[in-house]
Amino acid sequence: METAEKKSKIQAVSRAIDILRCFEGKRELGITEISKAVGLHKSTAAGLVSTLCAERLLEQDPSNGKYRLGLELFRLGKNVHTDLHELCHPHLLDLSEAVGETVNMAMLDGDGIVYIDKIDSPRSMRIVSRIGQRIPFYCTANGKALVARQPAEVIDRLLADFSPRIYTEKTIKTADEMRKVLAKSLKDGYACDDEEYETGLICYSVPILKKDGVPDIAISVSGPAGRMQGEFRGHVLDSLKATAEKISAAVRDYL
Repeated sequence: METAEKKSKIQAVSRAIDILRCFEGKRELGITEISKAVGLHKSTAAGLVSTLCAERLLEQDPSNGKYRLGLELFRLGKNVHTDLHELCHPHLLDLSEAVGETVNMAMLDGDGIVYIDKIDSPRSMRIVSRIGQRIPFYCTANGKALVARQPAEVIDRLLADFSPRIYTEKTIKTADEMRKVLAKSLKDGYACDDEEYETGLICYSVPILKKDGVPDIAISVSGPAGRMQGEFRGHVLDSLKATAEKISAAVRDYL
């Protein structure tokens, strides 16, 4: 006999929620994987996934046809009282005060990064970016810092058909060059965008490590090339690493 709780559930809604939950601990899944995970016929799962995509709760990676959680979930999640933004933002404010340059926090989104928090530099000459903006991973410090610590199969997929848009003369152009940059980032513990996305802009980034060592978010400091070198570069990197450690401790139970 069904309980009152089961009777009150709307089956389609419950199934859709089950699909969203099956992404926990998994970045991307195909329709076959989803249907097996939730115990639904492939056609039924496909219909629900299509609806979730239409509502931007899921999105499809055009490069491999697989699905991942959509940005609409992030937008809604920002309204949760205890969320990443609330936990991280005070530390970003401290970092901004320490370096006096633009501070960003970003998350990996397929083959790109999305800015999820930002504090503008108080200086008149500063970098223009916005929360919600999406940029390819290969030309950003945040993107390289995040991808460098991903599992080998993720890196291989991202570089399998590497044909980057060239933003400046310094934009990384080949997969081999990208692998060398990622290996250096992994060794150094930080990544750099040396005028690869915008001429005159330098950015340094450090990942926020989860318990398994694979990051979902990273923080960065960016500014005009003339201000981001020499002794100040060391100050920025020290401040970034110290802030990353504080944020990692603050969000350890949420990642």
